[in-house]
Amino acid sequence: MRSIHALGTILFLLICLHGCKKGSTPSSQDSKKLIVGKWFTSSHLSRLYYNGVAVDSILKNNFTTSDFSQYFSDGTGIQSANDQPAPSLSLFNYTINGSNLNQFNSSDNSSLAEVITKLTSSDLSFNYTVIIADPGSGKIYTEKNYIDFKR
Repeated sequence: MRSIHALGTILFLLICLHGCKKGSTPSSQDSKKLIVGKWFTSSHLSRLYYNGVAVDSILKNNFTTSDFSQYFSDGTGIQSANDQPAPSLSLFNYTINGSNLNQFNSSDNSSLAEVITKLTSSDLSFNYTVIIADPGSGKIYTEKNYIDFKR
């Protein structure tokens, strides 16, 4: 009876470990292939922190087909946003290495380091963090952004 209990415990632990395995972030080669194509923005959560304490949060999920990022296999891309009075387009270059995605804006040479949290044939999610200085108050804020896309 004791061996059946031990076997059951081992089986339970193996199932738990398998369930915790990372499976949504592919290897570098797979990432480079899977990211190519047009991705429509489905949600954007932005959280603002001051000294580690959340002070504001905005969730946007009412995007249109004009809100997308398109990645080409040559390391270039287009980002479109449904801005007012008309949609805006910006060009970028990117590099991808596993879960690290770096985008370089062609117009102002700025870069953004993003971490891919999910990349499948139909879903893309990443997050990034930026530091924001408020010149009026002298406070330094941290903004954490979480963006989801669908094909």
